[in-house]
Amino acid sequence: MSSRRTPPAEGEAPARTHALAGALAVTATVGYGVLLYAFGVVLEPMRAELGWSSAQASAGLTVGLVTAGLCAPTIGRAIDRFGARGVMVAGSLVGGTGVVAWASTTGFVTYVLAWVVIGLGMAMSLYEPAFAAITRHAPGRRRRSVLVVTVAAGFASTIFIPLTEALASALGWRDALLILGLALAAIATPLHLLGLPPRGRVVAPDPADPAGAGATAPDDAAAGPEPAAEPPAAPGPAAPAHPAPAPPPAAGAPAHQPPTLATSPTLRRLVLALVLGATPMVAVGAHLVAFLLEAGRSAALAAALAGGVGVAKVLGRLVVGPALGWLTARAAMAVSFGSQAVGLLLPLVVPTLTADVAMVVLFGLGSGAMTVVKPLYIVDLFGLRGFGVTQGRAVRVVQLAQAGAPLLIGAFATLAGGYWPGWLLLAVGSAVAAVLLPRPGHPPRPFTPRSPRRRSRAAS
Repeated sequence: MSSRRTPPAEGEAPARTHALAGALAVTATVGYGVLLYAFGVVLEPMRAELGWSSAQASAGLTVGLVTAGLCAPTIGRAIDRFGARGVMVAGSLVGGTGVVAWASTTGFVTYVLAWVVIGLGMAMSLYEPAFAAITRHAPGRRRRSVLVVTVAAGFASTIFIPLTEALASALGWRDALLILGLALAAIATPLHLLGLPPRGRVVAPDPADPAGAGATAPDDAAAGPEPAAEPPAAPGPAAPAHPAPAPPPAAGAPAHQPPTLATSPTLRRLVLALVLGATPMVAVGAHLVAFLLEAGRSAALAAALAGGVGVAKVLGRLVVGPALGWLTARAAMAVSFGSQAVGLLLPLVVPTLTADVAMVVLFGLGSGAMTVVKPLYIVDLFGLRGFGVTQGRAVRVVQLAQAGAPLLIGAFATLAGGYWPGWLLLAVGSAVAAVLLPRPGHPPRPFTPRSPRRRSRAAS
């Protein structure tokens, strides 16, 4: 099945790209704030009212993350086939409905079912579908757009943790969740509907494929070289100097099939590296305050340091953009994982407040940068075609591992009588992930512009 890829009108690309990135920046911020960060604020009052143990109350988040991971490949396939707008509009409504159901829960079964719905909403409306939308509709500016979205969403905890606390203190946790769920649907639904282009509309074509924007192409974006740079406006006269796109497949040739875990050693190695390197993001988020309290920090100081991770993540996302001018995506991923590993090891080797602060900074910088680089690295490995399916297959496994990470680190702490074995495990895993990252099967595509002469030599 094929669809017409509609090119943007003269001068339209910057405005439409800004609208796309701006809409996704707002919806990702609201989505993460409501679907993820509100949980930690209402956990204790909810548990006290319902008489549940911490394990029972925490099961909701685990169920939501598992559901999101299991649904990721299907959602990616739907985006590749039908476009991102309809999927993300539905995801906003589904996520908001799940939070409203959570607000009215009176028993454990209904609580778990509400989190199944919330997990489906996560899979349909957070980072992964947003990245797929950017890759599909604005391939020529995907680096800048991904950076805008992830930097903005980095402030989700800064905004929504105090907001949720204020609502819960004034109205109770149920009314707080009701307001947040309705707000998610009311804000994200129209932004996804109006900010995302219709299916087949490319608002910022890849300058390496100037003719492809208007050509008939498969539903998923045609694979082609990554742009040498992201200019502030639509590609100008210099665009044709890029190497010509690969010729279309001959008639009767088999359709492109995205890689699977069963057939692609590269995808298997990527998934293993992401499991080891991305799992600490969730585990540390769940246990950092307890780790710092165990180290003798006051509750106020532990909370302040834990909040600093979010600021460091935003800084990491800002720093990695310029760094991609001289680092490949693979190298940037390796540096990100290495930063996490060093940060987690420092307080184990030097148990001081200075080491704790360094841990927060290094871990936040690494995990924040990784969020930006991951979709770009996947494109480097496998190309644009079938990006949604490929990313979904990788993300499903990673999210399943992340869902179990808080429980695993908690079990280590219980068995060992402290957090240091779990922290050491996370640090070693991040270091191993940096080494495991597979190399792209083609020469790395540079991010900085090159002269036509150098491009001609590269093409030859």
